[in-house]
Amino acid sequence: MRVLTSTLLAAQKSAGLSPITKIVLTLAGQTTRTYEQDRILSITFPQESYSQKAEVILDNSDDALTDIDLKAFQGVISFGATTSAGAEYDAQPPLWVLGQTFAISTARLTCKLDLIGIPDRMAKDKASADYEPTDTDTKTVKTLIREIAGDTGVTMLAAYNHCQAYEVDFDSEDGLIDTFKPKSRFRVYVSDTRLDKIKELLEKTGCQMIVKADGHIHIFVPKRDTSTAWVANTAYALNDRVIPTTANNYVYICTTAGTSHATTEPTWPTTIGATVADGTVVWTVAYDYEYELDVDGQHTFFAKAYRQRLVIPNKVTVKSFSEDSPSYSGSATSAASYALMPVEETIRMTLASNAEATSIAEAMIARYEMWADAGIAEVPINMGAEALDFVHVIDSVSGDDRNGNIGALTLNYKAPLGSQKGQWSMSFSFGNWTTLEGILGRL
Repeated sequence: MRVLTSTLLAAQKSAGLSPITKIVLTLAGQTTRTYEQDRILSITFPQESYSQKAEVILDNSDDALTDIDLKAFQGVISFGATTSAGAEYDAQPPLWVLGQTFAISTARLTCKLDLIGIPDRMAKDKASADYEPTDTDTKTVKTLIREIAGDTGVTMLAAYNHCQAYEVDFDSEDGLIDTFKPKSRFRVYVSDTRLDKIKELLEKTGCQMIVKADGHIHIFVPKRDTSTAWVANTAYALNDRVIPTTANNYVYICTTAGTSHATTEPTWPTTIGATVADGTVVWTVAYDYEYELDVDGQHTFFAKAYRQRLVIPNKVTVKSFSEDSPSYSGSATSAASYALMPVEETIRMTLASNAEATSIAEAMIARYEMWADAGIAEVPINMGAEALDFVHVIDSVSGDDRNGNIGALTLNYKAPLGSQKGQWSMSFSFGNWTTLEGILGRL
């Protein structure tokens, strides 16, 4: 989640919020165009890990936009509010105008902009040559991702050096991304897309990617749920996750590695971002954000729906290719789902050890578990929300709660109508569900 100012964070939780928004359009050698809520009729901005698109409809009743060609302009959409500090905005990830449509709608002239983000641009970037490393290749997943993206400090992979280069930031890493070497089993062929190749590499690790407002590709290990209870006098590494021995519906992540207290469990905080010392370990509330119904000062929600779902596949075995010598293997299981309905998957890779095979299997199971979370909520807009955020939804009325990683989110804005204020909302889903109607229709 992007960090918002304290005044903007407080404003978006207020029932009396008056939204403001703008889009800034730029292109080298062209006049910069800025359109605000007096011109913007609506914005629909769906975002996922591997896709960021938007539809912006502008009022063209005065015919002011008709002769302006905005194709290929970079567009930065910002949502905001008028706070005690004045007009404050939070910028979303950059997009580019792919198409521009003029139309008449309800007796009003409009200009519709269809925009796509960096992941969608990379999905259109196709290899112009083959890349076929040998079995002695030493490039790790991390190096290959940097070369495909064109990160500063590496030579861009020749197959994609005709494409736009993007910076890559590694915000956090697992034990695989900078050690696992795919060697000859990772190939790029003519017409393979950059996005597909990066996805293929990441799927062998515990890392994920999103593009942030700085226009960089960010690689990181998502926070997620756990059933692992805290243990005294135990060594914990960065990003380890625990729950209290008496569960309180909160998850805690290790932000300073060390050893837990020899005998005494800490008093666990329940405020987002709060920390607690535990021996030489520091734990932080793992959630990026929290939504709670009918509680003053909290970010409320309009609707929610949840569904329980099995993790499938729930056992992954990773083993060497039959011709490889020596041969290695390892496996991991999502125990609860496997006990109910065993579904196994076997993957072959070029491996360096049994431990590496096991680590890859564990990373794949963790990914399947994360996407098996099911649920959706509709809330007043959260300007700082991003795909893969680990969020907590509390329904104090019915006495239940749910946490999970945001699989997809959509930001919506509608201009004021008559005496009404502008309206904005956000819907988000855990796992693979993308619409509230979709999940409600299956309950």
